[in-house]
Amino acid sequence: MVYEDYQIALRRERRKLSNYQLSLRLDASQWYMLERRRNRDIRKQAIDYIERVKWERERDPFFTDEKPPKNSYHGLKELWLCDEEVRFRGHPRRCGFFVKELNCIYMTDKFYAATRANDLPIITVCPKGHCNNEHWVQTPESWQAAFEVLVYIKKELRLNDVPFYEIYANSGRWHSQICGGYSEGHAHMNIVLTSAVIDACKK
Repeated sequence: MVYEDYQIALRRERRKLSNYQLSLRLDASQWYMLERRRNRDIRKQAIDYIERVKWERERDPFFTDEKPPKNSYHGLKELWLCDEEVRFRGHPRRCGFFVKELNCIYMTDKFYAATRANDLPIITVCPKGHCNNEHWVQTPESWQAAFEVLVYIKKELRLNDVPFYEIYANSGRWHSQICGGYSEGHAHMNIVLTSAVIDACKK
């Protein structure tokens, strides 16, 4: 069975903080629609899964709902815009993925790293050259870029630990929900920061 919509995530384990887990998460609604035809207990399994995720989240030492100081994209100057052609509903269109100058915290000749406009404690890392997530996450450069940004944050804020809860990338319609339905949306990894980063930013 091939699933079109999925997420690849690298997450720190809750009990052993030095351990990491790489997981493939399938779109929950698509999984439910496919599995309910052959599994009578699918509703119970879905409820059990939701409860387990909720339990793990509440007890996770890394996770935080707290947000960094408010920022907004309104009126901010663009630092970079991807002008390459992509497919949108079968037709060619400009990619349009952009990074705002004020939100950019780190960049090299190969990628940008920027904070989110919606105040979530997430850093988005994107390549300068156009590609989609399905291709980018398979390259060592994508993961190296994410960890380079984390090392930078750790050093700048003088933290004792690499400050991430999770690194993830979406594909298929999960990705296109964010990039407006583009079938070839610009690749980007998301780094979910720990509460230690937010505490350090407030000092």
